[in-house]
Amino acid sequence: MVVKRSIILSLLVMSLLFVGGVSAQRQQFTKTSQSQAAATDYQYTFRSLSGQLEVLKFTLDGHSLEQSRERFSGNKRRALFEQAKKVSNSIYSELQNKYDARLKAEYSRYLQEKGKQLPDGFKLDIKKAKAGWHLSYNGHLSQRQVKHIVAAFRKDADSQWEHLSATNSAAYKQESRQLIIKTLPQIYRQNFYVARQSKDNKNNLEVRIDFAQVIMDETLAIRPLASAIADRVRGLPDREVIAYALHFLQLIPYDNLKPRNALDSTGFVAPLTLIDINKGDCDTKSAALAALIRNLLPDIRIAMVLVPGHAFLALDIPAKNSDSTINVNGRNYVIVEPTGPALSPVGRAHPETRPYLTVEREKIKFLLNIPSGNENNIASVFRM
Repeated sequence: MVVKRSIILSLLVMSLLFVGGVSAQRQQFTKTSQSQAAATDYQYTFRSLSGQLEVLKFTLDGHSLEQSRERFSGNKRRALFEQAKKVSNSIYSELQNKYDARLKAEYSRYLQEKGKQLPDGFKLDIKKAKAGWHLSYNGHLSQRQVKHIVAAFRKDADSQWEHLSATNSAAYKQESRQLIIKTLPQIYRQNFYVARQSKDNKNNLEVRIDFAQVIMDETLAIRPLASAIADRVRGLPDREVIAYALHFLQLIPYDNLKPRNALDSTGFVAPLTLIDINKGDCDTKSAALAALIRNLLPDIRIAMVLVPGHAFLALDIPAKNSDSTINVNGRNYVIVEPTGPALSPVGRAHPETRPYLTVEREKIKFLLNIPSGNENNIASVFRM
């Protein structure tokens, strides 16, 4: 059995968008991998807020970790967008053929009715395949009269063609837009994305990561880490349990995952991948904290708040007088900021976050309700 051991000494990045006044501690991250085993062992060593040395040891399932890595990889993203593009083009093509056929049929019917009104001696040849026509005459009318009748017929036919073309084009655009808006979100949803019609432009879809689905999907896979935390905080009040998990994630180095294109990703990695690569940003850490809380304290209701340039969590726990809170469905949820490197305690919002806590909900980009662990029959990792 081949054992690969790597030790990474990470000094937390201080250039975070939301930086507080308290800097994080130096953290030692040791990762041990066994190439012939279907799992990876981890050891995190760090200092608690009280200065005590903490060691978390846990093992993550290899298959779950691979799924987590692949979920938002560049290859996966490109394949998804290509699939969406292919489906869109297929919808456009099928509807284009449908409305082209309808336009030609409607035009041919118009020509047939119009042809019945022609004087004797005129013969109308309708070319349905090309939506065209040819008018010939054999009779006693003068050439001038024939030209006048043909010109009038052509004018009416051209006018009707323009009318039918505009009508069918509008119907084609409306049906294709409705069908795409109905079809593409289903494709994205199967791949942990949410696609919704843009409020600013009804012709566009806004696509974002389905954070709630990611959190629910990785809750059980991240349970070994939650169990390791539970062993360290057994018997403590809920708020201190949350504070421990919060502190742990704040210590993981901040990285927006974009400049170096970590894992060729979207700028977001799922919770298990965050633990594996030992870096992440606000939405990545918020998702990981939500997954841990669903394991540690499954009764707690969680909201993930996405505002311009930032993400954080809000928890339905008893608030202290000094806590920052946000109203979620009539209840005041306590703010937690797992981003780091500032070691913000439970209930303290970053200064840039606070303006979003009192505005109308419509001005917040997204406020996502994360189902509690109990809603998914997930029991707490605490064992008696």
